[in-house]
Amino acid sequence: MTRLRALTAGTAPRSRRQIGLTIVELMIAGVIVAVLSSIAQPAYQNFRERARVTQAMRDIAAMSAIVADFFHDAHAYPDSLATRDWAGCVTLTVT
Repeated sequence: MTRLRALTAGTAPRSRRQIGLTIVELMIAGVIVAVLSSIAQPAYQNFRERARVTQAMRDIAAMSAIVADFFHDAHAYPDSLATRDWAGCVTLTVT
């Protein structure tokens, strides 16, 4: 028994449970979040860029179909695609 008391003599009694987090635990959690976000950011940017390319290809395909319909009806190509209202099918925007 005296040996056990000697081992625990310098420690405070733990009668209450520890509530909350220590600053070290919070810092570790912050570092983990920072590392995960630095890994996820490029993947998210690549995803957005691929989505923009896909949307642009869809817009071009839609515009191609509209021009083909116009050619079929008028036997000529339109003078400009940006100055006419093409029945609201495709909106040309430059970003």
